[in-house]
Amino acid sequence: MNDDLDMSNSFYKEVGSVFNNHAYNKVSIKQAFSTRYPHVHRASKIVGVHIRQGSVADYVFGNFFGAWENSDITKYPIFPQFKDSSKNLSAYKSNAPPIETFIDAMKAYEASVMFFICADRIGTLLYLYQKFPNRVLMNSLVLPTKNPGTETALSDFLMLSKCDELVVSSIGSFSVEANSIRRAPMHKIY
Repeated sequence: MNDDLDMSNSFYKEVGSVFNNHAYNKVSIKQAFSTRYPHVHRASKIVGVHIRQGSVADYVFGNFFGAWENSDITKYPIFPQFKDSSKNLSAYKSNAPPIETFIDAMKAYEASVMFFICADRIGTLLYLYQKFPNRVLMNSLVLPTKNPGTETALSDFLMLSKCDELVVSSIGSFSVEANSIRRAPMHKIY
């Protein structure tokens, strides 16, 4: 099915899903976040930023493309992963794009652009909220556990699908699937 999604957008047109119903199409991302972020209407566009660096569930179950760089189970991957591994406060993966690459991509946008951030590490969301004050939108924060949060993931997926443009990690297919709904311009971070 993934090959079909990459080839055409027909899957979402043919299947009676949330993406085809009137309620999904009538609410923009700006409308969805207007009560929590009143200044969102001033944004020239919303760029979705999906940062995949490995979650607590990935760490606990040993997933995420090979062995982790840290064997201390108490250092769950909660904080952002940096280029300089001495700055990492939690487990990290050498093959995951560091936070600086996303920050550089975000800095390239004009000041009127706001960012919808979704990440598998709660510390990443908070870090970017500080780096880009009044420009970051996010769904409610949920402390990560070894059980992936399906509701949080679906909320992130829906909002990513509504973004005007995407900046995404080259690892994983979550954002690629979300982008299959509208085909917004997408920039991959390696």
